[in-house]
Amino acid sequence: MNYFLFFIKKIYKNKTNWIPMILLIVAISGILFLNNSTANKVNLGAQIKENINTNSLNIENSKKQLKTLDKNSTDYTLLE
Repeated sequence: MNYFLFFIKKIYKNKTNWIPMILLIVAISGILFLNNSTANKVNLGAQIKENINTNSLNIENSKKQLKTLDKNSTDYTLLE
């Protein structure tokens, strides 16, 4: 344990080691922040809400298209 503490003190006293350590901490923090923000966008709840909105828009568009088609056409039977 003393050997480990000796090396920690040695690293702490050397000022040139501070820059890489600070950069490492900033890089790790940035990666964790980006991962967290992406996880909020890609979770299952967000995907379900997006699918529900897309489906409702598609249903509305299909209803509008049905109103414009002739009832005897083949497209009308496919959309019905």
